[in-house]
Amino acid sequence: MKNKLSYILESCNVTLGNQTIYPTSVSPLGIAVADFNNDGRNDIVVANSGSNNIGILFNLGNGVFDNQTTYGVGSGPRGLTTVDINNDDKSDIVVCDYSSNSMNVFMNLGNGLFTILANYSTAVNPLYVAAGDLNNDNYQDIVVANHGSANIYLFFNMGNGTLASPVPYTTGSGPHFIKLADVNNNNKLDILVTNIFSGTFTVLSNTNNGVFNSVMTYSVGSSSNPRGIGTIDINNDGMLDIIVVCSGLNAVFIYLNSGNGTFYNYSSYAANGQPLYLGIADFNGDQKFDFVVPNLSTNSISIFYNLGDGTFSNQSVYAVGVQPYDITTGDINNDGYADIIVGNSVSNTISLFKSYCAWLNNEIHKFNKTIDSNNLYLW
Repeated sequence: MKNKLSYILESCNVTLGNQTIYPTSVSPLGIAVADFNNDGRNDIVVANSGSNNIGILFNLGNGVFDNQTTYGVGSGPRGLTTVDINNDDKSDIVVCDYSSNSMNVFMNLGNGLFTILANYSTAVNPLYVAAGDLNNDNYQDIVVANHGSANIYLFFNMGNGTLASPVPYTTGSGPHFIKLADVNNNNKLDILVTNIFSGTFTVLSNTNNGVFNSVMTYSVGSSSNPRGIGTIDINNDGMLDIIVVCSGLNAVFIYLNSGNGTFYNYSSYAANGQPLYLGIADFNGDQKFDFVVPNLSTNSISIFYNLGDGTFSNQSVYAVGVQPYDITTGDINNDGYADIIVGNSVSNTISLFKSYCAWLNNEIHKFNKTIDSNNLYLW
C-alpha cells in the first residue's frame, strides 16, 4: 500500500527552476556527478580543458556548491567519468588528456581528497571515457575513445586498482563518445560508439565476458557529425533503443531495437543549433525517461519529454551560458527529482537547473503565509 508521501510525489507537476551559475576554470568540456566525500550529497567534477586541470565543486547542502577545488592533469583534459576503480566504496575519477595521449586515474582518499593513482598511455587524442564491468568479474573496467586513431581501448581492471594493458578495437573514423549498455539482453555490457568523421555509430556486442566478436556499424548520414549517444527503452518492449545526437544535422535520431541486437532508424527530432551530447532522466515526474541536449551555437539546452507511446515532445528550450558543451543529470539536492548540470565552454561556468514539485512548493508557500499571518512560529 502506498503512503501519503508516495501519492504526493507521483501527483507532482515537476518542473525546472531558474538556472544557477557557478564559475569554473577555462573551457569546462567534461562534466560528471558523484558523492566524493561520502556525505550523502552529489558533488560535481569538471574537466577544464583550457586550464589543464579538473575542478571539484562540493555540495554544501540543498544543491548549493562551494568554489571548485582543482587538481592538475595532462594537456587538454576532455571526457571524464566517476567510478570506484579499487572497490573501496569511494568514487574515483578517470579523465582523458586529449593532447597528452594519456588517461589519469584519481583515487579518492576519503573526505573528498584525491591523488593520482596512475597514468596510462592511450592512442591518439583520447576524447571520451566510460566505465563498467565488461567481463562480469565485479570490477569496473575502462573504455576510451581514441579520436585520432579510429579505435577504442579497453582497459580491464586487475582487481587491485590497476588496469591491464589496453585491448584495441577498430571503430569508424573519429570515435567520439561512448555508452555502455546491454542492448541484446544477454546480461553483458555492450559498447556503443559515435564516429563523427564517418557519420556512423558502432555497436560492439559483448559475446563472451569482455570479448567483442560482433561489431556492427550504422550510417547516420554524411555530414551528420554524430556526437552523443544513449539508450532508453522507448517503446516499452523490454529492449534498449538508441538515441544519437547529430550536431551536423541539428537533430536527434532514434534507432529502435529489432529484438536481436540490431537497430533501425525510427524517427528524428529537431534541436536548437549544434546539439552535442545527451542527458537522460525523468524530468517531469511521470516515471518515463526523457532526454536533454546542449545546443552549442544557440547557448541553450533542449528537453524532449517522453510521451509514453514511443514518441517524444518537440523541444522545450532553456537559455544557458556561452557555448554549452557537456551535460549530465543527477539529484543534487536530495529531493528525489533529476536535476540538470551543463558545462559552458566559453563563459567558463556551470549552469545548474534544479527540478522541483510545483504543487508541493505552492502548498508550502500557502502554509508559510498562514503561519506568518497568524504570527505563529515553528521551532
